[in-house]
Amino acid sequence: MNESGNGAGALIPLNKVRKRARESYLYDTSLVGHGAVPAGLLPDIATTDQGQLRTIIRNERRSELALEFHRFFDVIRYGSAYATSVLTKQFPQFSYTKNKWSPYRRASGTRTKNWESKGYFYL
Repeated sequence: MNESGNGAGALIPLNKVRKRARESYLYDTSLVGHGAVPAGLLPDIATTDQGQLRTIIRNERRSELALEFHRFFDVIRYGSAYATSVLTKQFPQFSYTKNKWSPYRRASGTRTKNWESKGYFYL
């Protein structure tokens, strides 16, 4: 929505996600301060500036997808320049054209099979 110029519309789902995360303090007994939401924790976003909102949404998605493999494909979706700037930090040999389907492919784009230890192969 933000990319189509509807920043106000993009705020609705963004703030819903932040509200859900904030309210986890009300239900998760393992959190310190259980039962009350700490003041200032994940406040609602109000800016509708497209550039600022793009950065905020990308950071929010980074937090939400941090421990899931979906993060890689989310970065790829943003395009070659962004993916290369983000992924070359962790994978110095990353090439958008060769590795955009899996970060675990070799930099040459070839697949290797490893049948030795457990009878399975990886990309």
